[in-house]
Amino acid sequence: TTTTAAGTSTTAGGGGGQGDLAIAMGAAGLEVLAVNTYTAALDAATAGDLGPVPDAVAEFATTAKMQHQAALDAWNEVLTGAGEQEVTMPPADLEQTVNSQFGQVTDVVGVAELANMLEQTASQTYLDAQRVLEAADARMLAGSIQVVAQQHSAILNFVLGEYPVPEVFQQTDMSILEN
Repeated sequence: TTTTAAGTSTTAGGGGGQGDLAIAMGAAGLEVLAVNTYTAALDAATAGDLGPVPDAVAEFATTAKMQHQAALDAWNEVLTGAGEQEVTMPPADLEQTVNSQFGQVTDVVGVAELANMLEQTASQTYLDAQRVLEAADARMLAGSIQVVAQQHSAILNFVLGEYPVPEVFQQTDMSILEN
């Protein structure tokens, strides 16, 4: 077990065939993708490529990007505290899917749908991770980020004209973890 400056500890083994560090690497990759996607959305909005963007939506995207950066920093602190390299690249397959879908986005609704897919992927991955992470601090980190991703999703559902919390129990079918 390794303790980082933030007090988060991980173990290198176990977790249903996936060690805590492997999960931390995957989670950090998801966060890189979220930061990159929100950055691209904000750049597209600034360039006028999305049509009119309400101030509240731009503020949400800015805040969500900052929160995903904080989550990325936390996972990378776990990794570097255990002697691993920081994660700076997203999962290639998911990045390709997101980039392909982003290439078809022409308005705020398209960005909101894509962002919601990412938020659900992250949230479901963090829920899934909590059942296999061995270190209590790692489970707490995953749980604290999962809640925020669900909050982002609720806001995006609202922006899309959908009920903000459509499910009583969150699923894990979009999780990037191998079950």
